[in-house]
Order: sequence, then C-alpha cells, then structure tokens
Amino acid sequence: MRGGAWILLMLLPACASTPERHRLASVPGAPAPGAEVALSVATDWWSNFGNADLDRVVAEALAANPDLVAAAARVEAAVATARMTGADAQPQVQGIGTGSRSRRNFIGFPGFGTDAPMPGLSNSEGPITSTSTSVGVSLEVSWELDLWGRVRAAESAALADVEAVQAQEAGARLSLAAQTCKAWWGLAAAREQARVTEEVAENRREALSWMETRYAEGLRTSPDVEGARISLAGAEASLAVARLRSSTSARALEVLLGRYPIGAPAIMASLPELPGAIPSGLSVELVARRPDVVAAERAWAAADQRADSARRNRYPRLAFSGSGGTTSEELGDLIDGDFSVWSLVGNIVGPLFQGGRIRAGIAQADAVADEAAARFAATTLAAFAEVEDGMEADRAVREEARALQAAAESAQRLEEDFRRRHLEGVVDRSMLLDAQERRLQAEARVLDVRRRLLDQRANLHLAIGGGWTLLDSDPTERDS
Repeated sequence: MRGGAWILLMLLPACASTPERHRLASVPGAPAPGAEVALSVATDWWSNFGNADLDRVVAEALAANPDLVAAAARVEAAVATARMTGADAQPQVQGIGTGSRSRRNFIGFPGFGTDAPMPGLSNSEGPITSTSTSVGVSLEVSWELDLWGRVRAAESAALADVEAVQAQEAGARLSLAAQTCKAWWGLAAAREQARVTEEVAENRREALSWMETRYAEGLRTSPDVEGARISLAGAEASLAVARLRSSTSARALEVLLGRYPIGAPAIMASLPELPGAIPSGLSVELVARRPDVVAAERAWAAADQRADSARRNRYPRLAFSGSGGTTSEELGDLIDGDFSVWSLVGNIVGPLFQGGRIRAGIAQADAVADEAAARFAATTLAAFAEVEDGMEADRAVREEARALQAAAESAQRLEEDFRRRHLEGVVDRSMLLDAQERRLQAEARVLDVRRRLLDQRANLHLAIGGGWTLLDSDPTERDS
C-alpha cells in the first residue's frame, strides 16, 4: 500500500496556471514594439491636472459608483466559478450517515409454527413478522486522475476568465474616471458659460436702456429699439438654457459619484490648465495594457484552453473511488472497529462510439477559439485607431484653441481701446457695448474649446488604457 501511495502522489497533476499571453504582433499590421519616447505606466492620470478637488471627486466616484460595485461583484463571481472548476481536479470526499428500520411478514413459510416462533420473530394473533434496525456511517472518496490534462486545461480556462473579468473591471474604473473628469469639466464649463451669458444679457439690457434714452431724445429710431429688445430676449433665452445645462451637468456628476441627483451648487468645479503636448511616439505596450484589449486576449486564451480540454475528451479517464465506515443494528457499535466495512474501486472509461458528439464538441470549441482570436484582432485594431484618432484630434483641437485664444485676446484689446475712446468722447456707448459683447462671445468660444481639449485628452487616456510618464525626458515636459 505504501508503494502504491507513492505512485499516486507522483501522478498527482500540477496546479493549473493561467495561459500565456498572445502578443500584439499576432495582429496583422500591428506596429513593432518600441517607441520614440521612453514611457512608463501612470494609473492615476487625472492627478497630473493638478486639481486637488478633481482628485477627491474621482476618488469618491471610484469608491461609491454603483456600476463599479457591480463590476467588482462580477469579479468575485468569476473567482468563485474558477474555484468550482478547480475542484474537479481534487479528490471529492463526502460523509454519509444512514439509518433504517423495517418490518417483514412471513406467510405460508413451511416449518414455522404459531406456537414456537424463531428469535426475532413475532406471531401474536397474526402472521409471523420480523422487525430489524440498521444504522451506519461511511466516508466516500472519489478522484479522477487527470492523466491527459483535460481538467487542468478547463481550470486554466477558468483562470483566464477571471483575468478577463478583472480587465473588464479595470476598464470600468478607467471609464468611470474619464467620465467623472469630463463631467467635472462639463460642470465647470457650463457654469462659466452661464456667467458669460449672464454678462451678455446684462450688456444687452444696458444697450436697450441706452437705445431707449436715445430714442426719447430723437436720436434713434423705433426699429433700433425693437432690435435691441430682440437681442435682449435672445440673450435671456440663452441664459435660461445655460442655467439648465449647469444644473443638468451637476446632476450628471452626482450620479457618477453615487449621490442623489439634486444638482447641488456646492460642488466647486473648475477648468484646469490645458494639458501639455502629447509625446511624438506612444509605444505598442501602452495599447496592449488597455483593459478591453486585455479582456479580449484573455477570452481568446480561455477559448484556446477549452478547445484543448475538448480534444482531450477523446482519451480514457482513470478514476478511483473508495468508501469506509461501520454498519450495525446498534448506534453504539458505530465506533467499534469490528463492524467496519470498506470498498475500493478503480475504473478506466474510454469513449468508443458517441455518434460524433466528441468530434462536434472539438469543432465547436475550435470555432469559438477562432471567433475569440478574431475579436481580439478587431479590438486591437480599433484600439490603435482610437489612439491615432485621439492624437490627431488633440493636435487639431489644440490648434483651434490657440486660434480662439488669440481672437479672445484681440477682442479684449479692442474693448479696452473702445473704452478709452468712449471716455475721450470719440465713440458712443453702443460701439463700446458691441466691443464688450464681442469679447464675451470670444470668451465663450475659448471656454468651449478648452473643455473639448480636456475631454479629448481624457478620451486619449481611455484609448491607451491610462496615463503615461516620460522617462529620461526634459523636466519641463508634462506627464499625463
């Protein structure tokens, strides 16, 4: 028995491990690894905007958002499933307790008289009967020896599933952080736009008042006054829309934070400085860490392992089972070794004919693996496209921001010039008010493009799966 035990120990399968990762080079047309700029991963990319309030808001969202709590629960479920799958490779042990009591009637048995029943039998005014009691306890053990690695392959697939779900949770965290940042910037921009729109409305009220005064003096016509009233009405309508957009943006942010959406004005959002320029090269490794790319690759790996497990269904299975315990008519005998019983069984089961079921299962598993490989390729190509689009959009919006900022500075100088000339009596009040409105409209356009540039940078972080830190670079360059 000792020699047999050592043989069994040597045959015990090694613990399953996660499958190896497929490289991005397996995707047709993928660029070779390596970048023009040395980069390392930065997970808390939003902290590089230098806004402590934004950092606190993102931390609150990551801690309290219900969707993220659901994603974490999916990870726990996947881990539990993997544990259940891994249990197939371990011996299965169960304890059994039995108890029974039965009565039998003996009718027409030759040799049994009614006057002298045998021990254990009763014939008092009726047929001969027998009553018996049986109790027992046993321990049963069963184990399939995973000779061909079928169970290990299934367990490896389950571990890859866990990694895929973990990647999906990381993707949910990344997406939530980006959504929170964009909601924060959207709220700040909406409030600034409301402020600018209110200044425009006030400017037009002043213009209407000045126009009415000049009309009363006979210096302006009735159409001039009506035109000023129309302009004021349009500004007031825009102000109502801007205020609604501000409260809506606040509620959207509160939902992301897991708060009741009341549109609380206490959230102090602000637009940070514009982010620095993107490095000239982003490495393939940055795209490889994208959560959706990782999840797609792990799904492919899991499908490969399940196809491997399906192919190994063609081989025989070696299983052992055994049981031991005691059985008796008395409870007190259950701990007495004299009443012990045991059994040991080994069997080999090999498939001979199943109507093509195994071949069909292999074909199905291979097809699922091929689909997963194609999905990984599609996900990766889409990731590269998003990175390229994000970098190009960042450059385009940055150029737009520079042009609009230059226009706003020119509008500011124009207003200052008209204000000076108005004080000198060279231009009238209406020209100064027109210059003020130009400046306000230029400010509104700058606010819009700043928010879009910040949103675009958040989208780029989503595209590459997080942030980056420049290595051995000019210390004046900003990380992101």
